[in-house]
Amino acid sequence: MKIILLCFILSNFVLANIGTVTAMRGEAFAQRSGNIQKTLKMGSHVQRGDQIVTKANSRVQILLNDDTVITVGSNTTFKFDSYFFDGSEKSKVEMHVVKGFFRSLTGQIGKIAPKSFKVKTDLATLGIRGTDFSILILKNKKEFYRCYAGSIVVTYKNQLQHAIMAGENYLLSETKENVQVLESITQMQDLNIEEIDSLINQGKLFDEHALQGELCN
Repeated sequence: MKIILLCFILSNFVLANIGTVTAMRGEAFAQRSGNIQKTLKMGSHVQRGDQIVTKANSRVQILLNDDTVITVGSNTTFKFDSYFFDGSEKSKVEMHVVKGFFRSLTGQIGKIAPKSFKVKTDLATLGIRGTDFSILILKNKKEFYRCYAGSIVVTYKNQLQHAIMAGENYLLSETKENVQVLESITQMQDLNIEEIDSLINQGKLFDEHALQGELCN
């Protein structure tokens, strides 16, 4: 009986682990159900339902079981809402970016079940088509999306959809009247992840006027 119980516990533990921390800088932790907070370090396991929180000047890279690479930037809160991978079309992943910077290089789920790869924000839901993309959550109900390869489909404003292709940048904003506007941004074309991270740490990308200044440079 004890052996059966132990096997059951171990199998649940293995199934709960969805990825591993493969690179990190600074300080980050995972918040789990039951008010558990786990400090992350190289080799730490990430579980389904974990909410990843990073501090200033920090970044975490997570390799999921299907080889999807997730990068969580500084001052970011990000959650793995759902994850299942068995190599079939039943595989799925749903993630939620609460604030800060997130980047994903999709793995096997993006190939075998692309319609089941979803990233949610407060303003939209993003689907993928073999993609490398990033999301930056700004203040004042603004979100910045960048597609590096493949394409992403942004669903917003009562199911209105728009495809963002490789090399394109878009800013989704919501007015005080709850009207959402998605517009192309070309001035940030050459801004890389290091520069974005630096601007987040300086607080610049969380300020509307500073953001506009960056876009105009």
